[in-house]
Amino acid sequence: MAKKQQKGEALERATAFIHETLLKNDPKFKTANFTVETRKILVKNKVPYEVDVLVTPTDESPYLGQVIFECKDWKRPVQRAQLSELDIKVEALGAAKGIMVARHITEGARALLEQKPRLSFVPCTDDFESPFHMEFVHTWHEFFPLNIALFERNVTPKDVPDTLDHEQMTCSMDGNPIDFAKYIDGKLNRIVKKDGEQNRNRYQSDSMHWRQECFEVGYSEGGFLINGRDIQKMQFRVTYWVEVRRQKIISKFELEKQGRVYFFEPIVDSKTGDKHEIEIVQLL
Repeated sequence: MAKKQQKGEALERATAFIHETLLKNDPKFKTANFTVETRKILVKNKVPYEVDVLVTPTDESPYLGQVIFECKDWKRPVQRAQLSELDIKVEALGAAKGIMVARHITEGARALLEQKPRLSFVPCTDDFESPFHMEFVHTWHEFFPLNIALFERNVTPKDVPDTLDHEQMTCSMDGNPIDFAKYIDGKLNRIVKKDGEQNRNRYQSDSMHWRQECFEVGYSEGGFLINGRDIQKMQFRVTYWVEVRRQKIISKFELEKQGRVYFFEPIVDSKTGDKHEIEIVQLL
């Protein structure tokens, strides 16, 4: 994707995030819903119209009607022609309002705004100082296959232990059935939490850490059963990597007297490759 197209999409997303946040904080919308969509194609009389950001209230909403946003992240001023195109969309789609979001507009464009009460202009910029230094520190724990040893009460441990299928086994805790896999996940989540608390100072810069732990969990008589066997204790041998990444701001936008949006580097899932976007909205 071209850098210019990425910047344009970022302004559209910033506009959508800011106005969604503004509406959610509007007391009039406590009992009414609305939708905020980007890059929406609307068809009227078989003619398609592309809308950068579309706000649509529900039938019960006190909002006047649909609002169309046109976003132009241009260095040069937006001209009268672009305002005229927005006016055509507003008229054709029956929108209540059309708003141009851009850095600057020409005098001719301002003159047209005075003639079109349903059109307005919101200045935007990315040339501002952040009020504070912002970075997200993300830690990712990747576990290797677990080594779990089960010790049955009053039974001598075997040289070759049984292999259990966690999907087929029955498991109960204090007489209540539980899912063994979820129970183990809970133990791993506690390891992650404890590791983060103990190594908070180490996990402040981009780095990789190798961790190994051994621990034991004991149970009262009859308290923990697997396939009817009374388990006295479980021993865990856990090995995992901890990856630390600082997610920096990659772009930001301010809409005058409305709000700011900060876009951070996405968090990438090391296993699936999925990207998780991070944005912060600050109302002005």
